[in-house]
Amino acid sequence: MEYPPQFSEERGLALIADIVDWQINHGSLLKQIIPHSSTSSSSQCSPVGVSVFPTLFPRAQFDHARELQPIYNELYCAMAEDEQWIFEAIRDLLPVDPLAAALWGIHKEVKQVGYAQKISVGIFRSDYMLEGPEAEFPLRSGQTLNVALKQVEFNTFSCAGGTHANKTGAMHRYLARTSAYETGSDSTTPVSLEALPRNDNITSLSGCLAAAHQAYGRQRNRAAADTAVLFVVQPNNFNIADERPLEYALWDQDVPAYRVDYPDDFLQYTTLTESRELLFHPPWLGSKCVEVSVAYMRAGYEAYEYDSIGQEARLRIELSLAIKCPSLLAHICTFKKVQCALTAPGALEHFLSPEKAAMIRSTFVSMYSFDD
Repeated sequence: MEYPPQFSEERGLALIADIVDWQINHGSLLKQIIPHSSTSSSSQCSPVGVSVFPTLFPRAQFDHARELQPIYNELYCAMAEDEQWIFEAIRDLLPVDPLAAALWGIHKEVKQVGYAQKISVGIFRSDYMLEGPEAEFPLRSGQTLNVALKQVEFNTFSCAGGTHANKTGAMHRYLARTSAYETGSDSTTPVSLEALPRNDNITSLSGCLAAAHQAYGRQRNRAAADTAVLFVVQPNNFNIADERPLEYALWDQDVPAYRVDYPDDFLQYTTLTESRELLFHPPWLGSKCVEVSVAYMRAGYEAYEYDSIGQEARLRIELSLAIKCPSLLAHICTFKKVQCALTAPGALEHFLSPEKAAMIRSTFVSMYSFDD
């Protein structure tokens, strides 16, 4: 048996049509604003790019990635608490990278007053590729992939793709259940349901935000009707189908969740009290407001977002009591320059035990800076 199975053109087109139908019915889409439309709300959507057949990935390496993730979480949480180490890692970036300079400047400004909130929450994404001999496709029966897990990047800020991955995994499981991958030529199943792990990102990611919301506790400000998670998002975002399901899942857990565009609407509809509660005043609630328990950042990762207005908005968030997802220093840890600094001898041992450091280092590839 070959993988992927060989289909006729007619069969392949029918399978693709089924996939597009599935994506439309499950919101696996990207939003596109129609320019020069007669109404400002006009938009159209296109399906997210997905693989027709599940991508081959060795089970041993998949399980190894899951084993590594708690250690990577421990590493980056420890890094985000080490201001001096981060500064040494990005020192050379500050004169030449406007985003790094803006974030570090905001950190220094908040530090002068003092951070009001000691709790922070991280949603991280570790991206890998497989290193090994080049494989020829389609693979023949009995052929194996002798590969090693190598990290491409570690993302600590606005980690996208979780919802899309959840829905794509469910789609492949649906197609396997309906025998859509069967060739009819033999009794061997090209894609078994057992080979497709479940992906529950929507449940786990919303659960993470809900836990942070609970950790914040009851509202402190008497003017607030309730506490709520605030999604801080980019205007006219094409990726709403990756963000919105987390918002809906929070409401299903009785956790209020709202969203606001960064930075203009954020500055217009929020206030920072003298005791540093962050209050959100959505216009549809009239005189009512909610106290922000968690500021979930899905905006603020591009240099152009940090003009004077953007810096003022981010400063208001960082000064507040709201739990940040992620913290400002954790955001800075997503820079490639920081990832490069981790490859230096002894860098990992500064944060981890020798045994854990060795496991993490096994996934590194050579990294080279643009320094002189």
